[in-house]
Amino acid sequence: MSGASEAESLLEAGLHKWRASKDHSQGVEAVQRYLAPGRPPPFPWGVIELENHVRGRRLGGPYAKGEARLYILAFAGPVPYVKVGRTTNLPDRLTKLIREARVHGYSLVDGWKSPVSDRSKKWEKGLLASMPKDALDDDREYFHGADFARAVRLAEKIIEADTATIAVVDSCHPLTTPAPVR
Repeated sequence: MSGASEAESLLEAGLHKWRASKDHSQGVEAVQRYLAPGRPPPFPWGVIELENHVRGRRLGGPYAKGEARLYILAFAGPVPYVKVGRTTNLPDRLTKLIREARVHGYSLVDGWKSPVSDRSKKWEKGLLASMPKDALDDDREYFHGADFARAVRLAEKIIEADTATIAVVDSCHPLTTPAPVR
């Protein structure tokens, strides 16, 4: 007998499907199902494994301090939530947010980051204003019940529109046209 609880065995079965298929959504579903009843930490290895996958593969570096970017994180737990924010030090910010989430029975299950840009503050403001109002907004940047994929699509549209606007302005601005080479 392995000594694993029934819930841990179900978690492992769901995570086995994720490992075999590399379908991230299967891992998210398994961890959410495990954490939904409000299980306290410490979490079994499978939960930590998915969290490490998100940190390493979905939000992987390399990073340098001072790189401003927008991020969107999804957390599984009793009431799943999406965290929207901006940082100049993503690894440190992730460590802090994960530590805070674990204390309350939540685990990081997905993440997205924008390209590095000094415009990330504008993107964050636009995304926060565009987040669906049906999600429970607990603290301006935390959206309980929000859909992670929808938040990412909103962020990508905001960045795309902003980047297109900048490109048009730059192409029309005479100071951005390089001087002819003689």
